[in-house]
Amino acid sequence: MPWKRWIKSLCKFLAVTFLALSVTWIMLTRTVGHRVVPAVKGLQEADAVRILDRADLEPVVERNYRKTDPAGVVYDQRPAANAKVHEGRRVKVFVSLGPARAVMPDLRGLSLTEAKNRIRAVGEERQVRGGLTLDMLSRTSHPTVPPEHVISHFPPPGQEVVIGDKVQLLVSTGPSRTTVVVPNCVGMTQSAAEEEMTNAGLAVQRVTREYSSQEPGLVLRTVPESGTPLATGDWVNLVISAPRGPRISTKPRFILIRYVVPLLMEPMPFNLVIADREGPRTIYTGTPTPGKILDFAERVVGDAELKVYVDGILSKTIPYKTP
Repeated sequence: MPWKRWIKSLCKFLAVTFLALSVTWIMLTRTVGHRVVPAVKGLQEADAVRILDRADLEPVVERNYRKTDPAGVVYDQRPAANAKVHEGRRVKVFVSLGPARAVMPDLRGLSLTEAKNRIRAVGEERQVRGGLTLDMLSRTSHPTVPPEHVISHFPPPGQEVVIGDKVQLLVSTGPSRTTVVVPNCVGMTQSAAEEEMTNAGLAVQRVTREYSSQEPGLVLRTVPESGTPLATGDWVNLVISAPRGPRISTKPRFILIRYVVPLLMEPMPFNLVIADREGPRTIYTGTPTPGKILDFAERVVGDAELKVYVDGILSKTIPYKTP
């Protein structure tokens, strides 16, 4: 029928028209009202703003301190160059204010921890982040500055610095300790030996006595031994001869003594002293290697004790009872 053909033709016409309008709309939206973001990085702020205005974009400026970029230069932009955006889109440009400057604080006399905190906080009063960087830390002795406290620094106090600059600190290890040698006091009286040690810059920590054929009250040895280098103020022990005790009418006997030197981290002076009713006497003096076995056969009267001294200090007592 004629009216059916007419309706069919109308539908085809409408479909073609809709398709054409859609294609036209797509093409227009790709070009009309859209802009390509120009590259403004590296330009002066005024030039960058002018170029963005001409491109029908809205520049938004953010200024920050930058150590590596001159003041007034754009160091970044968002969106990036060549991005396609709508007309009137805001483009953020980041402009350098140049290096942020501050005054170097006085760190002298501060503890190392406090000095580090002050270095990191430089610039915070101007709301500038980053502070300074600790580049080098040196240590040396100082007669008055306490250990782990700042003696001096570079840059010096009051000098203008740039945020991010490096700082060098010189930190105290305390007063210097002069090296002295333990004097030879063997054969001296205790008072004379103590005076000799004091004159050498050393101090007597402990005095021990042991049996000896020497005249009572004389120095048998020092721990450490004479000639040993020490720092001023270090401690020294004296071993003084003691008289033989009164003989007891007890039948003497022989005992077998075996002592295994402990596995210490390093060899140390050892003294083995046997004490019975006749008094104490030294049976071994030396610096044995760790793990060495020391064997002795000793004549004793009555109950006996083996006293082990390590570096002049009594470490162990081993009893030997009368059977």
